[in-house]
Amino acid sequence: MIIVFNWLGSRSFELDDYRWRIWHYFFGLWSLYFIGTLIYGAVNILGDVILYKVMGDETLSYLIINFVFCISVAVHLIIYLVKNYKQSIHRS
Repeated sequence: MIIVFNWLGSRSFELDDYRWRIWHYFFGLWSLYFIGTLIYGAVNILGDVILYKVMGDETLSYLIINFVFCISVAVHLIIYLVKNYKQSIHRS
């Protein structure tokens, strides 16, 4: 879903048409759901790390990669949503 949403964003950039259609909303919401599940899992792992006071290098690298990935997908979604909003205002 994130790959398809990224492809939709790249295609919109190529065509210079940022209007969202049903597919954009579908894959955007699905991406938000996926980000939510990743953050939920990371918070549970972080809670166990704090509770047991044990953090390995693998756990730390997983948490860092997870949060960077979630932030980058969320930023892409927000930027694309803002471009859609700006273009819909100019067309109205």
